[in-house]
Amino acid sequence: ELPVDESLPFFLYPSAPNPQKNHLTLFQAALKLVERGLKFRLVLTGGNTQQLLGEKPMACQAPEQARSFFQERQSKLSGVIIALGMVSEDTLATLYQKCISVLMPSEYEGFGLAMAEAFSHGKPVIASNLPVFREQIKCYHANDFVETFQTTDCQALIDLMEARLQQGEISVERGEELRRKA
Repeated sequence: ELPVDESLPFFLYPSAPNPQKNHLTLFQAALKLVERGLKFRLVLTGGNTQQLLGEKPMACQAPEQARSFFQERQSKLSGVIIALGMVSEDTLATLYQKCISVLMPSEYEGFGLAMAEAFSHGKPVIASNLPVFREQIKCYHANDFVETFQTTDCQALIDLMEARLQQGEISVERGEELRRKA
């Protein structure tokens, strides 16, 4: 059983709350989309993601800023942003299969495994315009499946997420095309 209400489309961000992961920008984008009346979920997986929605302050500054942002706007974001923490491989695979898009708003990455995993599940990605991501896009010939934005450009992230919500899921055929490339 999937620990997410599937009646609404959801974005997946499989990443622990490390300082470079840019959860604050993602939370700001989610708030703007909610204020525009869009119905969706943002699902976070990875160790300690529940702390991002908790009451207890976090030690690192960037995740703490995201946590504080969420707490101050909890009435609008509770139920929209869902933090699952560590999940089983089977649950993660199901989340990849059922999400509308994988999000990767990181400020920097060493590799960005979630992008390759998204490709292997035939899912589009919305990602920061980082060299490591551009390299993967080129390697997998996935230009048509990845939308990028400048890490500090929250409005661009909002626009890309809204466009994905309006377009809906990519077709099964397009997903298969991407899976074959991965």
